[in-house]
Amino acid sequence: MGAGRAMRMAVVAPCVAACALSSYDVFGVAEGRPDAGSAPSHCADDLPNYDESDTDCGGSCSPCANGRACVADRDCAGTRCEGAQCTPPPSCTSEGCGDRCGAPVDRCGEPLSCAGCSSPPNASCDGNTAVAWTAQGICDASSRCVYAPTRTPCPGACSAGRCGGCPAGSRECSGTCAACPADAGVASTKCEGTRCVAASCAAGYETCAEGCCRWGIEIVDDATDRADVALDSQGRPHVAYVKTYGGVPFAFHAQRRADGTWTQDRLAQHGGGFLSMLVPQGEPVVAFDEPTQPIIVMRRSGAQWTPQTVDGMDSVDHAVADPDGTIYVSGLSQPERSRSWYLSVGWFDATQGSVSFVEYVEPALAQVSLAMSGYLVAMAYVQRADPYNQWVNGGLKVASGVGKSLGGGSMIYTDSSAGSMIGDELGATGVAFDGSGRWRVAFVHSNKLKLAAEGRSQSAFSTVLTRSGIGALKLRVAADGTNHVVYASGGALRHVHGATTFTDEALAGATGARGPFGLALDGGGRVVTAWVDSASGKAKILRFGP
Repeated sequence: MGAGRAMRMAVVAPCVAACALSSYDVFGVAEGRPDAGSAPSHCADDLPNYDESDTDCGGSCSPCANGRACVADRDCAGTRCEGAQCTPPPSCTSEGCGDRCGAPVDRCGEPLSCAGCSSPPNASCDGNTAVAWTAQGICDASSRCVYAPTRTPCPGACSAGRCGGCPAGSRECSGTCAACPADAGVASTKCEGTRCVAASCAAGYETCAEGCCRWGIEIVDDATDRADVALDSQGRPHVAYVKTYGGVPFAFHAQRRADGTWTQDRLAQHGGGFLSMLVPQGEPVVAFDEPTQPIIVMRRSGAQWTPQTVDGMDSVDHAVADPDGTIYVSGLSQPERSRSWYLSVGWFDATQGSVSFVEYVEPALAQVSLAMSGYLVAMAYVQRADPYNQWVNGGLKVASGVGKSLGGGSMIYTDSSAGSMIGDELGATGVAFDGSGRWRVAFVHSNKLKLAAEGRSQSAFSTVLTRSGIGALKLRVAADGTNHVVYASGGALRHVHGATTFTDEALAGATGARGPFGLALDGGGRVVTAWVDSASGKAKILRFGP
């Protein structure tokens, strides 16, 4: 018996190793199967005779190979006879649904994956009776699971297959209970297919992709100074700001979750200078001054933030990104033993982390702004008037080009005829691109907010408004060509907008602005502004949302 049992153990070992055996008996064969050397003589006469199931195999002869004829499992070397033919032993992958659709395990004890089985019908109502469906553990001719109805009389109304109807905050839409928007601004709801959406909004709200929206202010986090904002591809705001942590100022990043809460990340020490928030290629990037480096760029990948640092700039004003994720920064450098600041532009290669510079060898003031549209880049800056050279009266310049081929600056606004050193009189600047890839520049001169556009002469520049005390400003251009300028005046933020005629209005609640602020446009062309409120010590964001 030992030799025969050893042979049978070798045959079934793969199944035993792979999974637990069930009730299927792979040992149901006779003991004392003849060895090859003691087989009867008829097992080698090339005739299917005596008790052989196939020529010279089966019965009292050696077991038959797969594919040979058989009468019982014992006739097969694989110990399995199906359809009068020897077949391989059961395996964990050879079992299909068959008539066992919905059964817990196959013949090897492995869970069955019945890909062809259907899902149960949706629960429904038959008058005041709720009808659900229960799997019967068998399949129909198409290998689909068979379900039987379970009927439950309701003491009251039946809706969407439930006694008592859908839960509070939902309604029946196409036979299912769909959760409805729970925002305070939703006045009524309706069904769109299997979704419950806002049908009308309360006073002061408007319908939007998120339900019902209105202008409102959200608190992002505690903060001490300056803020910037950018939106990701899903319209969610990301805010960079400065916050004191353990008595030391740090740069922070905050991201708004879908449920309206904010996550905060502490990045690195902040050196007191600029701060810029970007979201290129779906991941946030924060660029800022760091105490030991003029600039540090922090990129997030997943949950990990990675820094890149660079020498060569003494101060940085703005950062932008191209579609490849390359970061461009603009700022000023002061060479050793020089009395002037010189304009510089640098970029961080998105893949290799390398840094390159273009330095403009001309004096400039700190009124520098940078914009990018695709691979087009434009930089607006104020050239300093040179008191030692009567021919350099200064003025507003724009340098533009494609990517790293940024050209030299061209003067777009000056008043050399008056000999008035106009460069020292120019205030804040902001630059942006319109939908056709042409730059626009907002700037302040003699208490006038002006708007310049590529291709227009100085005499054709628009005077948007006249107001004293205009501080920092930001410019964005909507897809429809509307100009949006947000500027600081007396600690409050104001918004002036228009294409040819302009409206100037206060941003309600946007007061106490300390340091630079951020501006972005959402998908509807509405402004999103972030700032630090000096009175409350909070980073805040004003946006149109639920």
